[in-house]
Amino acid sequence: MVCLAVGFRLVSIVGAMLVGGCAGTEAAPRPSIAAPATTAAPGMTALASTEQTSPRGTDPPTTPTPRLPSVSVEHLGELTEANPAVGGNPGRDIGISVALADGRYLWVFGDTIHDDQTLSNSAGFGSAGSNEIHDWADGNGQLAQFIPYTPEEEAFNRAHKSDGSRWVLWPDAVAAVDGGKRVLIFFERSITNLQPGAGSTTGATGKPTIGMAEWSLAAASKGAIQARRVNDETFKGANLNAAYLDSSGSTLWLLSCSQKGRCQTAKVGVDDAWDGTKWTWWTGRGYSTDVRAGTPLAFPDPESTFLGRTYADGSPYVAAPFVGGNIAYYASKGLYLLAFTALPGYADYGYLRASHSPIGPWGPPLRFDLPACDEPNCYAVTVHPELSRGAGTVGISYHRDPVNHTALVDISTIQAG
Repeated sequence: MVCLAVGFRLVSIVGAMLVGGCAGTEAAPRPSIAAPATTAAPGMTALASTEQTSPRGTDPPTTPTPRLPSVSVEHLGELTEANPAVGGNPGRDIGISVALADGRYLWVFGDTIHDDQTLSNSAGFGSAGSNEIHDWADGNGQLAQFIPYTPEEEAFNRAHKSDGSRWVLWPDAVAAVDGGKRVLIFFERSITNLQPGAGSTTGATGKPTIGMAEWSLAAASKGAIQARRVNDETFKGANLNAAYLDSSGSTLWLLSCSQKGRCQTAKVGVDDAWDGTKWTWWTGRGYSTDVRAGTPLAFPDPESTFLGRTYADGSPYVAAPFVGGNIAYYASKGLYLLAFTALPGYADYGYLRASHSPIGPWGPPLRFDLPACDEPNCYAVTVHPELSRGAGTVGISYHRDPVNHTALVDISTIQAG
């Protein structure tokens, strides 16, 4: 995980996902989060690392300058603040939106900086086709952290303010369930260090974990926009690239990519999503609760496909993982769209892939330039069907310091796998 000097993060997925969770049945009580967990919860399974070396043994030469042609893009501008009580436009990254039952969209952000506040996540409401976000603010114009800290985490952050270390709860994926009445948020919980060159660490707390929080539309009129943490250790490790609801509305899927091109997928019923042991991994023929049985998906490196880069035996070069991004179902086209940038994550262009099925296969990459990114200084590309204008386009957002931008991408030529 890489943290920028201003406090934003680049979603760089490294290592391997280690599946765990709180054992029990659907009727079992959900775990308490009264205090941060520093050891595995009872019943949590810690697996050996699944990080892969190159599947063919030797990496091909360094990637040449990308030459995939780019499709047309229209810049829609910056995301702006619609609530005058906030007193300015917060700087923030990530930016994943989901449709709510009342016609609005909930936008969930990562690191958020406003006045003297540095939050590791925030949320606001948007409308279809709009670049305006309405954030909640208190009487002093202060924002609220969407996924709240525990008192122990807040105490740690206060004690370490001078050295740059802090607990972070970074949102990785968001899914609206029950027809948009309820929202599930998957977040990375770890300690990061913002000192130059220090990188990220979890110190004595062990590996980062992926937790799950929940927010309901019923809570929308009750003050601050704030979720409830359900489980801090749904997964051990930080390799959740995307989690998304399929068109049935009852099943969640995820995409998890390790450092050397191994991308896997798993599914679970909505009500069991908080429990990592209930997710089942695609094996190529069926599903298994053991992540080690999961089979890699066919995700060749975008530029290598175009350039014809192969291993010595002629096999296509696989150079995932993908960085940042999300997967969203575009109902009017009947497509699942995957948005991402390639390693190292900072870029002045992004990619989209399409599939008719939540499990893939995913079609060839569609490359597009990121407006206002004159050099590789943008990241966190995500897809937003509600920003689309006509069936031949789809909306995207991305981060260019210090705020998020949006654009329309021409997808008239996109091919599903």
